[in-house]
Amino acid sequence: MIFTLAWRNIWRQGKRTTLGLAAIAVTTAIVVFLPSLQAGSYSGMVNAYLGLLDGYAQVQTPGFLHTPAMRESFKVPASLKEVLDELPVGSSARGVTYVLLSSESRSLGAQVVGVAPDTERSVSTLPSTLVSGEYLQDDDRIVLGEVLARNLKVGPGDALTVLGVGRDGSLAADILTVSGLFRSGIPDLDRQLAQITLDRFDASFAMHEFRHAVVVGANGTSADRHAIEDLRPTAEDQGLALRDWTELQPGLYAAIKLDVTATALLYVVLVSVIVLSLLNTILMSVLERTREFGTLMALGVQPGLLTRIVWAEIGIVALLGASIGLLAGSLLTVWFSKTGINFQSVQAVFERYGMSSTIHPELSTLTLFAGPTAIVIALVLSGFLPALRIRGLNILGAMRGI
Repeated sequence: MIFTLAWRNIWRQGKRTTLGLAAIAVTTAIVVFLPSLQAGSYSGMVNAYLGLLDGYAQVQTPGFLHTPAMRESFKVPASLKEVLDELPVGSSARGVTYVLLSSESRSLGAQVVGVAPDTERSVSTLPSTLVSGEYLQDDDRIVLGEVLARNLKVGPGDALTVLGVGRDGSLAADILTVSGLFRSGIPDLDRQLAQITLDRFDASFAMHEFRHAVVVGANGTSADRHAIEDLRPTAEDQGLALRDWTELQPGLYAAIKLDVTATALLYVVLVSVIVLSLLNTILMSVLERTREFGTLMALGVQPGLLTRIVWAEIGIVALLGASIGLLAGSLLTVWFSKTGINFQSVQAVFERYGMSSTIHPELSTLTLFAGPTAIVIALVLSGFLPALRIRGLNILGAMRGI
């Protein structure tokens, strides 16, 4: 009976109810689509930026992240290799050091990373960003960032002298031939990064099969992330640490958290405006029916029943509007997740993170239900004010329309 009465009451003012439903539906669609768009942009940013070099996670010694010294290295244990081989994603060992690179005319400091060319492609997209020459085919080769090569005034086929310090403290010196130049789109990498083969790194820097990191890639799925977490107990048992991307790139993680916080505040303001406007409509509806409520109370209807009817009216409008908005927002998100949205005008911003200017929204349980649920709960809670108004009515005063 309560539902039937509530349903009839909300359509007594059809235009008002339609406008209220439209406002709730539009707001719900917004809080479904925009968070999904944000999630897609974050995912694209993280995958593109980390896919160039860092990977989704790395196994390191506990001190390497904050003190990347040559001696902060380890031999990959057999137990860790077994777990790595069982992962659904690729992994690759690396050596890392800082050296002085010298050409015929210039000398510059750079970071040299020793990589295994065969497995590096499974964790890094850097080999695919070459703009000239070829990737590491022989042990006496080196690939450079395009800006670093330009500053050194070298190109493919030119020789470079490498001066550094070996793991045992000895002087490390080598002469390598530039085989290729890469353009990652990230200025810091293109300005200071060079790569050589892991075998040459071992020989030049006296590593003796010690490694500074084992990089683990990811395809961006939650299943991959959970699988990577299985590495943590094995790594810790060997005195090593598993660093995920939030630790490897704290600046990127902090930027995402800040953006999420700022956007959440905007959503709160948006939902608050809609709730307050609809609350005003609900209160007007209650005031218009004051004489009606007074008559019903005089006939013996309890204020509690009237309150439940009004609350049912609010609930019906909130659920119906949120359902329409949920469906519209979901369809919009699914459509653009396939076609993508191109932000060509701000392409330079995306290039800072090595990502495409086309974003594909990602629909998840959180983005699908968090916003609509908050809207429905806020609207239902707003029913306390009309309920208090009804419970405070005086029968005689209400029947006179006061």
